[in-house]
Amino acid sequence: MVKVGFTIWYGDHRYLGDRIKRVHEAGFDYIELSLDYPWPYVDTEKFINTISKLVKSYGLQIAIHGPWRDIRLASPINEIREASLKVYRKILKISSRLDPLYFNFHIISEEAIRFNSVKRAVLYAAAKSLENVLSEVESLGIDVTVENNIDGIMSEPEHYINLRNIMGKDFCVCFDVGHALMPYLRRSDESPYSILDYWIACLSDFRTLTVHLNDIEKVGNCIHEHLIFGQGILDFNQVLNKVKYVRGLDYALLEIFWSRTKNGERKTIQPEELRELIDLIRKRL
Repeated sequence: MVKVGFTIWYGDHRYLGDRIKRVHEAGFDYIELSLDYPWPYVDTEKFINTISKLVKSYGLQIAIHGPWRDIRLASPINEIREASLKVYRKILKISSRLDPLYFNFHIISEEAIRFNSVKRAVLYAAAKSLENVLSEVESLGIDVTVENNIDGIMSEPEHYINLRNIMGKDFCVCFDVGHALMPYLRRSDESPYSILDYWIACLSDFRTLTVHLNDIEKVGNCIHEHLIFGQGILDFNQVLNKVKYVRGLDYALLEIFWSRTKNGERKTIQPEELRELIDLIRKRL
């Protein structure tokens, strides 16, 4: 059975114990712990001990979302890429102490990949970094997944295929539904479900270990993600009908942060508001 997770990030630090308790009471199996500064760089030992005790006390498990702000693992500028890798070597060792279900991360560059020569350089830089990460985790016993981005490199399924061809080896995927739709919906009114079909078909030879699920809304030229299902453009059951065909799925993260009140204002989602979606995932996936 697919395990269902909920995101915990630094924004939860003031009420961390209560937040994790409510994740447990809502029926989630695990937390995906997002490593946003100052986690885990400041007071590392205290951070590890606090998280470990909390999840253990509620019978939850942990997955890790690696840092992405200021990290550029696909930069063709070697000094930038190497600095990012240095941080990741440290982060992977710290993460291994939490015995994570998986370590999910983004491979990012902000270079202009619309130029083929630049895209090629970025892809080769991404391959070097991914090979380094895969080598690092062999001794740590961690499964890693590469998440699709909202734009730039790794925002289209062809980038995954190109990256695997450069490396000559397989790697696991985290398929983020909202991220997959955003680049296409910015430039067309194509059906979101046909876009999901295209992504899933292209990734059919990859192991998609985890999916990130959230609704999105399109307001003019702006697209907002991490919305609760039923308030955006997606139907949750139709999304599940699509993602059930990915290969090797073990984990589903409800990466839902907000909803809209009746007067249109944003409201932070509480874990217990997602119980119905948890039940549907367990029935359908």
